[in-house]
Amino acid sequence: MELDKQFSRIVHSLKNDFKNFSALFIGKKKLASLVYKDDDLSPLNTAIEIFFPEVILEDIDRDLIIRQFLSLGKYRDDICKYLKKETLGLHKVWSYSESINALFWKNLLVKKGRKFVWRDELTKQIGQEVFECEEI
Repeated sequence: MELDKQFSRIVHSLKNDFKNFSALFIGKKKLASLVYKDDDLSPLNTAIEIFFPEVILEDIDRDLIIRQFLSLGKYRDDICKYLKKETLGLHKVWSYSESINALFWKNLLVKKGRKFVWRDELTKQIGQEVFECEEI
């Protein structure tokens, strides 16, 4: 973690010292954490976000979705509450809800417009089955 912070400080310095400096970082959860986790104090808080269109998978691997949910067992109570909702709040690359972040970075939630939503009804159904939540 300290190495990540040192790296981000170096990039931040380069941006300040050299007006024409640009860098392209492609990443997911770890990069989002580095940019947003410390809010305004993040060394990369001036990064420009570019999102690529989401790839829609035709054939969803049910076993993969089950494994993703099982890996999030510590968020069971939150997930059961979320399964009752269509939207789960405003989309941000870094949500301050740990369980929303976990679902998003496991590709169980997606961005639709400006909101977090479930990937699809099958994903919600599998979540219901895995955690044996009360009926939705």
